[in-house]
Formats: sequence, C-alpha cells, structure tokens
Amino acid sequence: MIAHKLGVLTRHCDSEGTDSVRIEKSIIGGPDARDGTDAFLREIEEYAAPGTTKVWNSPAVPDPAGWVREATSRLSSRLGEILPGRLDGHENGPGE
Repeated sequence: MIAHKLGVLTRHCDSEGTDSVRIEKSIIGGPDARDGTDAFLREIEEYAAPGTTKVWNSPAVPDPAGWVREATSRLSSRLGEILPGRLDGHENGPGE
C-alpha cells in the first residue's frame, strides 16, 4: 500500500513539474516496537524500501518514557542497519 501511495505522489509531482525527491515521505503509526523486534523491523523495512524517510511511532501506554527507553534499547542498532546515517537526529532525508 505504501509503494502505491508513493507512486501516486510521484506521478502527481511529475505532472506538476515538481521533484518528488524533495518531499519528505513519512508515516504515522506502525506496530508496537516492544511486541517483537523482528516483526517491527520487517514492517519498517517495507516502509523504507519505496522511499519513506520517517516513521512516527508513539506509545499508547501509561509510561511513555519507559516505552521509549525499552523500544530504543531493542531497536537502535538494528534500525541503524536499515537507515544508516538517519539516527543522529540531524538528517531529515532528501528534502531537507
């Protein structure tokens, strides 16, 4: 579904003479990172493959700070493999 939506965006940009690479592609949602690192990362890889540059994933739990600590602990090194250079907080993607 993500690839389809990004394809629609690219075609629209082409018809309007806009460079679609300059547009940040982001998603809000996704699985809970604590429910399974491998499943979470497979889904993130599926988002990244067609050009998604950011995934906004937030907890719906009573302790959001604890959720962030746990998710970060589980995922940071493996996310670095999927999105090299994107975890330093300074790279915004091709449309910065």
